[in-house]
Amino acid sequence: MSSSSSSSSSSTQVAVSKPLKEGQCAPEALFITSVEEMSKKAGSPLDLIRLLEELFQKYTLMEKHFSQQVLSHGQRLPEVEQLLESLTLLKSKADSKEPLEVQYELASTIYANAVIDEPKTILLWLGADTLVEYEIGEAIEMLQEQLTTTRNLINQLSADLTYLQDQKNTTKVNIARTHNYNVALRKQKANK
Repeated sequence: MSSSSSSSSSSTQVAVSKPLKEGQCAPEALFITSVEEMSKKAGSPLDLIRLLEELFQKYTLMEKHFSQQVLSHGQRLPEVEQLLESLTLLKSKADSKEPLEVQYELASTIYANAVIDEPKTILLWLGADTLVEYEIGEAIEMLQEQLTTTRNLINQLSADLTYLQDQKNTTKVNIARTHNYNVALRKQKANK
């Protein structure tokens, strides 16, 4: 995302956001302290409103994208947690040398019974037509890392969503103040 925007009718560039800093998901929206001054730099209050609305749309698009990522990753968590629980049970049975009777899903609503005598390895479906064989301990370790990474990612995305909401609020306030300034300006011109 560009840290400054320009109107097609204005030859000068007007910054409505600060430059992107490392670790930020989006540039910080500037709070416009002098709407009159910023409107003159942009060319007119309407030009400034267009710039602010463009920035607002960018924040909204990013917010939608991050929300979809949170939802996608959040839906995978229960699946990984259940698999991790199953593997932990499988490992405990393998360590005790007891056979394990299980039911597994062949297809939707179709299950089969099986007895696992001495489980040593497990096949994990990684997606994209990839099935990988792991020792049970390695699989548990890999899934725990995946779970931690996914939770951290969800936390970061949630923080980014909060940040984006703050930037959207600042931009909404700027739009409202610029609109009010434009209305007052038009009233002033009409009274002359």
